[in-house]
Amino acid sequence: MYLKKELYELIRTDESIFDFIQESTLDGLWYWDLENPENEWMSPKFWTVLGYIPEEMQHTSSSWQNIINQDDLKLASDNLTKHCENPNYPYDQIVRYKHKNGSTVWIRCRGLAIRDKNGKPTRMLGAHVDITNVKRSEQELIEAKEKTEKSETRYRTLFENMNTGFVLFEVVENEQGIPVDLIIVAANQGFERTTGLNLKDTVGEYLTKVLPGIEKDEADWIGTYSKV
Repeated sequence: MYLKKELYELIRTDESIFDFIQESTLDGLWYWDLENPENEWMSPKFWTVLGYIPEEMQHTSSSWQNIINQDDLKLASDNLTKHCENPNYPYDQIVRYKHKNGSTVWIRCRGLAIRDKNGKPTRMLGAHVDITNVKRSEQELIEAKEKTEKSETRYRTLFENMNTGFVLFEVVENEQGIPVDLIIVAANQGFERTTGLNLKDTVGEYLTKVLPGIEKDEADWIGTYSKV
């Protein structure tokens, strides 16, 4: 495809094209000398995402290794070793960095080993994508789920232990929309004590099956509950 070749040539001959791509699509770019591992170039955005002024940061691997989560550093180091040994093993992981303000920045870090003619890794090209907002949303969902589960547990405990009988019905209507029955969706021990009905034989059943003939009762239980 001629456009691909044209773009590659622009990237090769015009630095502004490369700068635009890495600034617009990535949250950090790095190029690492594996033969001299303390030497590493990091793009300006690599540092600004972490709250630092690029001009004040050194282009050394120790600069970022001091602020990455140490457990995640070990994970990245292990993956680097495996990727260098086997190019088919992806260098791709999520790591945590400490922002200058003390907060945590979640980064998806991917890389590709550049190899010499003998297949020996000599350089490493990597890219960062900030996924902090995604991680925060995940945590909020987890916390909301836990809160909901705690609330459900509290209300379930109250429901099961209250002395008053409690029953939840679902209205069943015919094709004309007229209530003809009720399904017992849930009931508590108080309901069982009050009515003498066994919960195992009532929950999930039609009221007309549990109490045969109730549809003919003058009290019109089905109509009354349906109106409520």
